[in-house]
Amino acid sequence: MPPTLHARVKRMRDGSAHSPLAASQLTNLSRLFVRHPVIASLKELRLMNSKYNYYDTITDDGLAIVATTLQQLRYLEITNYDTITDDGLAIVATTLQQLRYLEITNCDRITDAGLKCISALQQLRHLNVALCDNITDTGLAPSLAVMQRLRHLDLGDCYKISETLALP
Repeated sequence: MPPTLHARVKRMRDGSAHSPLAASQLTNLSRLFVRHPVIASLKELRLMNSKYNYYDTITDDGLAIVATTLQQLRYLEITNYDTITDDGLAIVATTLQQLRYLEITNCDRITDAGLKCISALQQLRHLNVALCDNITDTGLAPSLAVMQRLRHLDLGDCYKISETLALP
């Protein structure tokens, strides 16, 4: 089956592009961005894996392409990917400095090291790491201490986070 990309782009009143984006088999992602300049101006990206479709996946390498190509992103959602690791988040944190909303839910390979990387995102206001089973109090507390603009934090079903954790 050939790789496909499904995008829904909605023009805002000011002419900028706004899009939730669902991706399947992102092996040709870099070629797509080169050929479609409107995609490079996206502000919102949602990558969701059903976990039942083994052909619908993105790895750290694919996330690197996304991050380095879509540097205007303000909203990034990554859901149900056990192929995304702390290395992928490190690339996101160094290239998507304008990111305000980050949702990384049910990504089993994200750890405290990934949270430390995310703490470099100075514009981040919303962070959702629900169902990320390898995040602990030890990694969360120092990361949150430097996230000055963070207003929303979702730690739902992060079982290694204690209820007594003192948040800044």
